[in-house]
Amino acid sequence: MNEQEAENPYASPNVDEIVEVLPDSEEETNREFRLRVGKIVGDSPLSLPEVCLYCADDIVDDYSRRMCAKFHRLRLLEALPPLSFRVYYSICSNCVINADLWRRRRDKALYFVIGSGGGAVVLLILFGRLGMLDAGFSLVALLGMVAVGFFFRMAYCESCVPKPPELESYEEQTMKIVGHGWNFIQRFR
Repeated sequence: MNEQEAENPYASPNVDEIVEVLPDSEEETNREFRLRVGKIVGDSPLSLPEVCLYCADDIVDDYSRRMCAKFHRLRLLEALPPLSFRVYYSICSNCVINADLWRRRRDKALYFVIGSGGGAVVLLILFGRLGMLDAGFSLVALLGMVAVGFFFRMAYCESCVPKPPELESYEEQTMKIVGHGWNFIQRFR
């Protein structure tokens, strides 16, 4: 048997990836884009202006990031190679800091669940005068409320973290991108 495994022809070629890039790596890019119904439309590779994709502030400091979103899509005919799209965009330092803060708040939700569960067990032990059946129901109800609160907090924190741009649709080399802030639309309308 061959040591190298055969590649699956039906597998997705690659997953979409978001990477940080250096400014001089985007030499041969298209800088022209349009806004249609709240979506960025342009030909790949597209280089958006050096303003924040989420808040539309100008990039003025060294803590801002220039990112590249790479999208890979299969074609219907297997003989043709997969399509690849690239979008270069910027994120200002304030949006980077806010995203990190929301990620930390999301992580604190897990500590809240662990602490609440430990507190519920301690309360059960200290106030064990109740019957075991009543104490068990109380513990399950308390832990259920904590778990529901945990999931709501995780969902809220996740919704506040800025999402990377997504490829909504494409035709040949023209692509429609979503996932930018409303301020970006207002600035370039």
